[in-house]
Amino acid sequence: MAKKTSPPTSTRRKPRLLWANLYCLLDSSSGASMSVREMLHCLANQGYEIQILGCTIFDNPKGLNFLRDQWPAIRAQRLAEVEDGVLTHQLVVTRKTQRQALSTVEQDLWHGHYRYLLDHFKPDLVWFYGGQVLELMIPAEARARGVPSAF
Repeated sequence: MAKKTSPPTSTRRKPRLLWANLYCLLDSSSGASMSVREMLHCLANQGYEIQILGCTIFDNPKGLNFLRDQWPAIRAQRLAEVEDGVLTHQLVVTRKTQRQALSTVEQDLWHGHYRYLLDHFKPDLVWFYGGQVLELMIPAEARARGVPSAF
């Protein structure tokens, strides 16, 4: 009797989600950031592959509590990676932590890295919040690549 072989297991890739926002999800002063961060942790634990792109922008300077010990090392970089359990936050390091102080150079660096992640990470969905000009480009860039977005 011939031995039966099992069919090959599927090598489907995990669903990919890109969180793109100019704020830092590690901001302990922002209810929105804390909520999104918790949802991303849950999705990662359910098998989603997640990339996070933000900036060192906080609602309040007190929001830096989570990063206090790492802050000097983060400030010495242009693009920092911060480990957060199953998540890694890629942060464009800004001169100041207030949104209104975000420079054109910093916005351009963030936008360029966002386009890079769209092209190389190839997310199945881009998720974001915010309503200023640069945030309006988030779904437009995704749509140009055939990637749906959620606000």
